[in-house]
Amino acid sequence: IMNPTFDLLKEYPLIAAVRESAQLGAAIESKCKIIFLLSANLNTIEDKVKEIGSQNKKVFVHLDLMEGLRRDRVALDFLINKAHVDGIITTHSSIIRAARDMNVPTIQRLFLLDSVSVDTGIQSVNKVSPDFVELLPGTIPTTIRHFSKEIKTPIIAGGLINTSAEVKEALVAGAVGVSTGNYKLW
Repeated sequence: IMNPTFDLLKEYPLIAAVRESAQLGAAIESKCKIIFLLSANLNTIEDKVKEIGSQNKKVFVHLDLMEGLRRDRVALDFLINKAHVDGIITTHSSIIRAARDMNVPTIQRLFLLDSVSVDTGIQSVNKVSPDFVELLPGTIPTTIRHFSKEIKTPIIAGGLINTSAEVKEALVAGAVGVSTGNYKLW
């Protein structure tokens, strides 16, 4: 796979998932090469991305959780061309397609609740071809192994990851990276 994000994950597979502004400093000071911004708004996003980028870290923004922006092409244009994000996270296939059309790395986030959501998720990923798929909760090695056999897209495990053992389990199961809000693991 020729993908700069994939290369960064090979270097250091933990991703700092930042939910609160107070966590941003710890994420920036961490060894993590990639930061997921899971909360931001129209007024703060540019400054946060600039701060993260100044430390040579990549930032992916979860568009679905952004305040003040709709989930549409105009929001993508703003995030890419004004805020200068490195990538987009979303649960929506239409946003994945639009971001890919704009040559921006994408992460499709899937919440796996039951066997139907697993099957639907596999179909969706194979249809829209995001650069990565993030499976939540990330403490599901059996499902990570199943997905890795059914899709060609690299997997990031996220959600409910609280120990280094859970990080290792996810990586052994086939994930290329693990996102966690637990700053002690960063």
